[in-house]
Amino acid sequence: MKMRMKDFKGKRNNDEKVIVESGKYEVKIVNVKISKKEKGKYKGFDGLSIGMRIRDDVNQKYGKIYVWDNLVWHEDFTWKIFDQIGNILGLDEEKTYEPESYKLDILNKEVMVEVIKKKAKRKSDGELFHLNNIKNYMVSDLLEDELDIEDETEESDDINLDTSDVDDMEENEKENEDLDLEEEEEETEDENYDESDEDLMNSISVS
Repeated sequence: MKMRMKDFKGKRNNDEKVIVESGKYEVKIVNVKISKKEKGKYKGFDGLSIGMRIRDDVNQKYGKIYVWDNLVWHEDFTWKIFDQIGNILGLDEEKTYEPESYKLDILNKEVMVEVIKKKAKRKSDGELFHLNNIKNYMVSDLLEDELDIEDETEESDDINLDTSDVDDMEENEKENEDLDLEEEEEETEDENYDESDEDLMNSISVS
């Protein structure tokens, strides 16, 4: 097995198994580990361990600490794999993905995650420990701020519209009023947490 020193630089924080408090964090996806599930409901399917580093260039706690999300390349997890991560990162909806190609398209991307801190009991010895779970992926607040700035710029441009532009806009608004708009219901999210998975990469024993 070959390794490069730079691939592991700065990962000491993860070795210390720091558990962060529940909250929303700006993160960067820095590692995606793919391995076959050897037991449980998803035995034989590819497991995806997504490693994210909490950004230290943002005003937030726990900068440089690692959090992990353990998913399975299975339709039960597509609500996170595609509906959340895929949509947020703008992945190609027409592209046929396999774990390796998916990994390449999400590496080094920045998102915001909702992290929860919880207690769990280890099946082997009954020991209690803390762990972090990734509840949701969201569009980065930083990206939303950039969009707000762009919107403000567009609004100031609108002030300089001439009369003909205003007439065109009013005509478009009338056309839009004739359209039937339908709202899509949000699908209930089923986390399908795999309780048999003991590969808890971000856990710490409770003293």
